[in-house]
Amino acid sequence: MGSCYRFVSLGRQLAERGIACLTFDFRGCGESAGRFIDVTCNRLKCDLLGVIEWLADREDADASRIGLCGSSFGAFTAACVAQRIPGLRALVFWAGVASPGRLFDRAMTADAWRLLDAQGWLDHRGSPLGKPFFSLDADDGPAALATAAKPLLMFHARGDTEVPIDQSEAYLDALQKAGVEVRLERLDLNDHGMRNVKVNERIVAESASWFESALMA
Repeated sequence: MGSCYRFVSLGRQLAERGIACLTFDFRGCGESAGRFIDVTCNRLKCDLLGVIEWLADREDADASRIGLCGSSFGAFTAACVAQRIPGLRALVFWAGVASPGRLFDRAMTADAWRLLDAQGWLDHRGSPLGKPFFSLDADDGPAALATAAKPLLMFHARGDTEVPIDQSEAYLDALQKAGVEVRLERLDLNDHGMRNVKVNERIVAESASWFESALMA
């Protein structure tokens, strides 16, 4: 559902504009089957591509006009597979991760790495995050997305300490250098979830408009 029920609100606004919206939980997350401890970067990518393949087989959806909205680590997942989605036309990232490795290096202490090696998982907000999650086959979301060359709209809190805004700025820099349309809205908040009624209304409305412009043309 996202912070402030943001995904729910976006889905409703898109439906009002005549755009179908599919939301889902990755395996091991939310209401989906699987265990959180088994989540890896590669499996997240496979899940997203699997959803796109399922969507392409539906008669009530147009797989040649797809938009992706990713929040936090979901943004990194979307960036990594964007080039493999032929019908992708635009993306929206909310407080997106660009380089998980840089976040690990910043947040993980030597003791945390030793604990991860010893027990095979770390406590992530009450759920066990398994050691395989920290093994990355790729760590440059901006470079991957620049290759896909699709328009991107981003929102990020200036004071986000969980995923610092320089992660979104990395996408901004990479896409600008590649000549791809990109916009970063820097918000005067300190919350990774950007939890504020008025700000949330703005994020949802502008995200819906971004998709409408790209998908309904």
